[in-house]
Formats: sequence, structure tokens, C-alpha cells
Amino acid sequence: MQVGLNVLRYLVKDPTRGILLNNNHDFSVIAYSDSDWKGCPSSRKSVTGYYVTLRGSPLTWKSNKQPTISLSSAEAEYRALRKTVAELTWLVRLLADLGLSISAPIPLYSNNKSVISIAKNLVSHEWTKHIELDFKILKAVASSLESPSSPTLLEEATNNFDSSKELGDRGFGTVYHGKLRDGREVAVKHLYEQSSKRMLQFKNEVEILTRIRHHNLVMLYGCTLRHSRELLLVYEFIPNGTIDDHLHGEKAKNGSTLIWPIRMKIAIETASALSYLHASDIIHRDVKTSNILLDNNFGVKVADFGLSRLSPHDATHISTAPQGTPGYVDPEYHACYQLTNKSDVYSFRVVLVELISSLPAVDIR
Repeated sequence: MQVGLNVLRYLVKDPTRGILLNNNHDFSVIAYSDSDWKGCPSSRKSVTGYYVTLRGSPLTWKSNKQPTISLSSAEAEYRALRKTVAELTWLVRLLADLGLSISAPIPLYSNNKSVISIAKNLVSHEWTKHIELDFKILKAVASSLESPSSPTLLEEATNNFDSSKELGDRGFGTVYHGKLRDGREVAVKHLYEQSSKRMLQFKNEVEILTRIRHHNLVMLYGCTLRHSRELLLVYEFIPNGTIDDHLHGEKAKNGSTLIWPIRMKIAIETASALSYLHASDIIHRDVKTSNILLDNNFGVKVADFGLSRLSPHDATHISTAPQGTPGYVDPEYHACYQLTNKSDVYSFRVVLVELISSLPAVDIR
């Protein structure tokens, strides 16, 4: 409290306390922003910290817990930056009321390159202003991906998204086969339309796949926006279709048979992928045979994380409306609106029955 009183006396130029300032001087304000990702061990919430100086002297500083859980260090840094900017806006107005004019731009320092790239990219920053703050993190995550994300490169790779390059529908978009200039084969998912729902699915896929690495999970190479409207995700290309293709689709019609050792291998590797996800507090939420890709050696690559959810650590469940594919959705989740990793286990059991019987999960005839 005494420190606060001294600062106030300093600002109003009380000659008995603090320093007497001349309002004709050119006052320089410098701000620093930082965060401690998941700094609170009990709630996993991050901690925002900022420090502002006036002519080299400390003016204001604060450290407090962020109101929501950040899913990455970049998101925590962005929230801290937003808080610091709000403090600076208030502070500049306060100084103006006290007769201290701040004419020069205020330097604001952050040590996170992704956050800095957002601030520098005025077009993208303006584009995200109508979106919830949480969605802005996808830009930070996307900017950190190492692979090419230029729309021009992707148009070249897919022959301008020619229909002959279509691999089919995966979740909420059309998937195209492409080949990058460096020779890598890719699968490019083009989400159907841009809306808050699609943005959430886009955000989920980017955030989750940049957090995890497992040999039985599909790898995300990059993501981008095309014509400022179309959402594109770029994955490694998995050439041998899905389990569904081999059991019920074109490959089955063309004589493809999965011998028993291969079916066992698929079951074990799918279980390994789900176990890894659950250990990382991630619930896939849409486990089904058409979301399990196979490479040329029938190795498993679990895909499509648009519906996935990050579960708070040690939480018993997530209360949310049921989503998923009919025939695979856990009846208890559907009835009680409580999502747990057991919901994935139920869906995996349906996949096992399909592998054993070669029958579809739902017979619509």
C-alpha cells in the first residue's frame, strides 16, 4: 500500500514525496511483458507478468493468474501481451490527465517470436479481431510450423486443387493429394466453409497436432489461409487408404483382404495411439475406421482431430454436447453429456468388432 501511495504522489508531483517532474520533458515509457505457462501447479493456469518504466524508473508492475487455461506457451504469452497493452492504454490516459504527454510510440518487449509475428502482421491481426481471443493462438501456432504454407505452393502441389487430385472427404473437408517442390507427398485438407465452428475445428487440429508426436498419429506439416477465406491443413500423405476402405470400400471391392496378423497389428497400433493421446490428456472423440489411415506396411496413422478435446488434468469428465459418428458414439456420453477417455475406448471397441467381423458399424440397408 505504501508503495502505491508513493507512486501516486510521484505522479501528481508532490514535492514532499518522490520526484518533481517537469511536464515539458519528453517522457519515455517502456513496457515488458512475459508469462509463466501453467505456472499454477493446482489449476494449470498461466501467470501474466508485466513491468513498465517511466524515464527508466519503475512505474507499474504486476503478476497475476490468467483467467483461463492456455494450451500453449504462445497462447499464454499472447494473453499476457493483451493484458499489458490494456494496462498501457489506461496508463497513457492517466498520465495525460496529470499533464504528462506521451507522444512517442511505446516499445513493448516480448521474448516470444510467435506473438511478435502476430503484432507485426497488421492484416492478419485485423482479420482476427472479430474472433474470440482463443482463436488468435492458431496464428501463433501456424507461424511456428516449419513446412511451406504458401497458398501458391499448395495450388502448385495440387494442380490448383484439381478434382483428379481428390482423395475423398475426411471429417469436415475435401482432401487432395499433392507433391511439394522438395518431393514430399502431402494430403491437403480444404475445410468446406469458414465459420466459428470450422475455425474451432481448425484450431483444435492445429493445436493438438503441434503438441504431440507419435509414430501412429498423422503428422501435420503446416496450415494456412487461402484467399483469406479458405482454411487449409497440410499433412503427411498416407498412401494405403483407411481401415474402412479395406473392409467396406473400393479396396474391399477390388479384392483387398486384411489377413489376421495384419488386423492384430492394426488393433495394437491403434490402441497405442489412443493410449498416448489419453496420457497427454487428449480425447479424440471421433475414433472410427475411416479416421484410421494405413501406410504401405499397414502401419496405423490415426487422423482427424477436429472434434478432439484437451481434458483438464485429473478431471473426471468434460461436460459437452455429444459429437461423433453414429454407431461409434458412446451411449453413456450420448445420454449424460459427459465426455471421458472411456468414450474413445467404446469407439475403439466398435473398431475392433469391425476388424473381427468385417461388418460395418451401422448397416443402413
